[in-house]
Amino acid sequence: MVEIRKYPIKSKKVNLKVVIFTSDTKIIGTIHIPGGRLTDFLNSKGSSEVELFIPITDASIYEKNSDNMLYFTKFLSINREQIMFIFPLDDDSEVAVE
Repeated sequence: MVEIRKYPIKSKKVNLKVVIFTSDTKIIGTIHIPGGRLTDFLNSKGSSEVELFIPITDASIYEKNSDNMLYFTKFLSINREQIMFIFPLDDDSEVAVE
């Protein structure tokens, strides 16, 4: 029996720079979504379950209430349940924490 895939194995992804706040950190990095809107990606379900982790590249991790960078990594995977809020970051936008 031949399995028919609902989605292609490889799909074109959109690179989206985002700011993510958790309970104690601010993360600035790039997520790679399969087109569409950020909310569609966050609410989408895979083949059976919502993916628990979102991959992030070029991630800078800061203290939540300051611009003190704690860590930089080329790859980070964050648990969806840890995200308090997320928003896209324009190239000319700045995120101030006071």
